Amino acid sequence: MVTYPSIDALVDPDTGRNYCVIPTSIYDMEDDKGINYLSYAAQLDLNSPTFTSVIFTRVSPAQARRLYMSEDEKPSAKNPYFYTSGDRIYFLGCEQINLTTVEAGLYTNLLAYDTAMDLDVELDIPQELIPTLKNELLIMGLFVSKLPKEYDEQVKETAINVVTNKDLK
Repeated sequence: MVTYPSIDALVDPDTGRNYCVIPTSIYDMEDDKGINYLSYAAQLDLNSPTFTSVIFTRVSPAQARRLYMSEDEKPSAKNPYFYTSGDRIYFLGCEQINLTTVEAGLYTNLLAYDTAMDLDVELDIPQELIPTLKNELLIMGLFVSKLPKEYDEQVKETAINVVTNKDLK
């Protein structure tokens, strides 16, 4: 996860909605799980870090309509929500405040690196850390190769519906 401590919050001139542009390519996981958290400083305690201030809750655009019908769940500055659309993250409940920046914890596909760095240069790693490096590389490979949740459920459902030899008799 990479933390972006100060992403500019903008206002869409057509709709008047607050939004920010996702600053990098993130993992496109179900339910926007490529976004670990979004938060903003509520200006109540300037000594506390931004990620401990007001946290946004993820919602889909369809669910957002329902939220406005319930007083308990209605988006507000103390109870903000977000949803994504393309490379934008829209904020609900922040219309009445001057939202200038947000902090985001994102699971990025590729971390930014110095393009002038030569990737063919041998790494200067102590010999005792080589097994740890190999293990971490394998863990990263396993993470990338994981099947999406809905695909896994489709496989289970298909397996249940498969006709067995006992059914043919």
